[in-house]
Amino acid sequence: MDQDEMYDAYVEQEMKEAAAQLKGKVRITINNDAEVFPIATAAGWDEAVGYRITVKNIDFAVLPNQEGFGITDVRSGMGIFFIKANHKIMSLDTEESMIIFLGTRVGPTILEKLDEIGVEKYERATSKKLEELVVRLGPKPEVVVFLEGEE
Repeated sequence: MDQDEMYDAYVEQEMKEAAAQLKGKVRITINNDAEVFPIATAAGWDEAVGYRITVKNIDFAVLPNQEGFGITDVRSGMGIFFIKANHKIMSLDTEESMIIFLGTRVGPTILEKLDEIGVEKYERATSKKLEELVVRLGPKPEVVVFLEGEE
């Protein structure tokens, strides 16, 4: 087993252990289908491809790029925070390993941030922000789901 295979096995085991610790505590769900999410930017509504993750009944878009994961609120399109990740994580070779990583690492990070803010306060803030964004940028475009086999 070479060094990369050892690292991959280590990461996989670590993710399984983290998932076992989370089991039954808080519901974190991940949509396995990639989606195109409208993202609010200074120049207007933009689009980014990522995965929907639901934590405490709030939908977030997890948008991978070369440096990590941008986390946005699906309802408002507002960027929430960024999670830096190393190149090994960003090059997970299967959708399944990416989904496991989202559930065991990204989901708990979102949960932690949500617990710090509080669900009610978060929802009030994002509702207010959505109203402001619609006035400034126009109506928010719809999310587009890529079903398996679509281009």
